[in-house]
Amino acid sequence: MKKTHPSTRYLAITILCHWEERSLPLDQVMEQQTGGLVFADQRDRQFLFSLVYGIMRWRTYLDWVVEKYSKHPLSKIKSRTLQALRLGIFQLLLTDRIPASAAINETVQALKDMRQPKWLTGYVNGLLRTVDRERATIPDPRSMAARTALPEAALLNHPQWLLERWKKRYGAEQTISICRHNNIQAPISLRV
Repeated sequence: MKKTHPSTRYLAITILCHWEERSLPLDQVMEQQTGGLVFADQRDRQFLFSLVYGIMRWRTYLDWVVEKYSKHPLSKIKSRTLQALRLGIFQLLLTDRIPASAAINETVQALKDMRQPKWLTGYVNGLLRTVDRERATIPDPRSMAARTALPEAALLNHPQWLLERWKKRYGAEQTISICRHNNIQAPISLRV
């Protein structure tokens, strides 16, 4: 018997935590977590995939934002909390259809549904509200203006070791081009 699911953001946080813990391919973790679920609206499933893959695509940039606004170092933030922060910041800075209030409130509600302590949900709520207030001053990695404002790894969203390898092999400009193309969401192709 198929069961109904918790909120989409709750599922996104859970999937990202499981992926980080188990180091399995992301699609396999997503299948394990959503395989038996019935989505009332197919758009919920698509929204979930959009959130998870978007967070993975922009993870280095999202971590840079967390480090910039958090009083705690990234290494000290527990996985569930970090995934919630990434989720909220992704919705605030890199999506255009989600109102800020929904991004913040639903992310915090997902943590409450996970029975996280009040001080922790307050911390996430406060950090996300600060990011929302400062949104105009946070560089967008998709813009050319961000080239000087962001560290290289956050701008290009690839691990530093890989950037260094590609720079040696292809040169700096070609490496930037490769990374920018890697960060573009793939177009949908249908074949009959």
